[in-house]
Amino acid sequence: MAMPHMAPEQRWKLLATMPELRRIEIMMAEFVELAGVSEDERQTRLHAMILAESDLSEDRLFDMTKARLRAWTRMDQRAAHTVAQSYYPVLQTMGAGIQERFKSVEERVFDSLPWEQKRLSLRFIPNDEGYVPDLVESIEPVDEAEVPGGNAASREEMEERVLTSWERFRAWVTALTRAA
Repeated sequence: MAMPHMAPEQRWKLLATMPELRRIEIMMAEFVELAGVSEDERQTRLHAMILAESDLSEDRLFDMTKARLRAWTRMDQRAAHTVAQSYYPVLQTMGAGIQERFKSVEERVFDSLPWEQKRLSLRFIPNDEGYVPDLVESIEPVDEAEVPGGNAASREEMEERVLTSWERFRAWVTALTRAA
C-alpha cells in the first residue's frame, strides 16, 4: 500500500488500521531504514512516530506496540537493537502522561505475548539502569537437553529471568515518570 503524499507521522498512524502481519512487515522495513540513518535523524523520526501513536485509541496503541515488539524480534537483530537503543531515550523526552501511557500499554502487550516472544522482546526492553541490553548480553535460548532436570528446570529458569527483567523495567519506568 503506497502512501507517498502523506506526512511520515500520518503514514505511521495509518499502520494501526492495517492487518497485523502487514503492519509488522512495514514496521520492519521502516526500522531497518531507521537503523541506517544518523542518530539525530533516527531520534527525530522516532519522536514523530511516538507522537503519532500517542493520538491513537488504547486498542490501536496496543496493536502498534505489539507490532513494534514483534517486528524487532523478527528483523535483523543489530538493526532492531540500534532502533531500540534510540526509541526508549526518545520516549523519555516525552511528557509524563505519554510515558505512563506507553508503559502501561507495553506491560499489557508483554503480558499477552507467547512465551518465546516475551523472551525475545527482552533483548529490546531497557534494563534497570535504563539501557537496552547489549546483544551479547541478551537472553539466549537454552538447550533443554543440556540442563539438569530437563524441560521443567530450563523453563522455570527462563520464566524467572523474564519476570525479573520485566519487574526491573517496570521499576525503571516508574522512577522515570516520577522524576519528570
